[in-house]
Amino acid sequence: MLLFLIAVFARIVASQIYLPQRIVSNHELSESLDTSHEWIVKRTGIHARHILADDETASSMALSACQRLLAEQNIDPSLIGSIIVATSTSHTAMPSIACQLANSLGINDAFSLDVNAACSGFLYALSLGNDRIRHHNDHYSLIVGVDAMSRITDWSDRSTAVLFGDGAGAILLKSDPDTGLIGIRCGSESHGEELLRVHGNLHSSQPCTLSMDGKEVFRFAVDRLYTTSQNLLASHGIDPQSIDWVVPHQANSRILDYVTKQFDISPLRVVKTMAQHANTSAASIPLALHSLRDSGKLVRGHRLLFKAFGAGFTWGAAVCEY
Repeated sequence: MLLFLIAVFARIVASQIYLPQRIVSNHELSESLDTSHEWIVKRTGIHARHILADDETASSMALSACQRLLAEQNIDPSLIGSIIVATSTSHTAMPSIACQLANSLGINDAFSLDVNAACSGFLYALSLGNDRIRHHNDHYSLIVGVDAMSRITDWSDRSTAVLFGDGAGAILLKSDPDTGLIGIRCGSESHGEELLRVHGNLHSSQPCTLSMDGKEVFRFAVDRLYTTSQNLLASHGIDPQSIDWVVPHQANSRILDYVTKQFDISPLRVVKTMAQHANTSAASIPLALHSLRDSGKLVRGHRLLFKAFGAGFTWGAAVCEY
């Protein structure tokens, strides 16, 4: 008896986002920090960031994005086999945001968990969602990137306070026999633990605030973003020039400009949203993808390259046909 295995892809079929109503401009930050709009833009490309309200959380932002997505697609919740949330800023130790979403959205029997890989988290979550569809027969997988970075920002530290914002982005993966995610790679390296981290923990009274060695993080980020992307494309025989859109983690404009030059790809094909959103950690890639979709420039069949780098150090890259 001959057995024929049918290849199944995980295809991105929808996206939605949530951004808090409050927008904090560089000018507003300069009123309390020794900085200026010009200084921030020159070094980061950031003009403003969204900051969540006192009664909002990472969970509430994630729920708003998912509710919009499911309402837009008119999806039967029972068809969602997995909910995977990338976040570093959950306001509760348990249950996970993924389980909170399952409860609020009426999704039963789903594989639900949170992933903490900092700014690379969305690609880690995407990798798990891809696996759920290809090897566990999920019809749909709900992937969310969300972070409340303002809750761990030291607003007196000029070097980090200007960088971060809050937001959530959700995508829906669907099994597809023809197209979708082609390849994905994620990894980590432990020697960066002290270079980018949040100090404080659940068992101390010390405030949980982020610190970063910017120069060392920049050096390692540009190397990993480039080599991981190149190795991924080479392993699948894909010419970088065939990529229609690069959708990177929105760390800052200097990192993206540097990697764009290394990659020898037109800056017009690199999606940038950090000017309006700042660095939203795990939310930045789905926010950027949704911005591209809303622009009307993204069409079915386009080839996308995602790439990210985060605390840990962690990194990831993924290539797909939209």
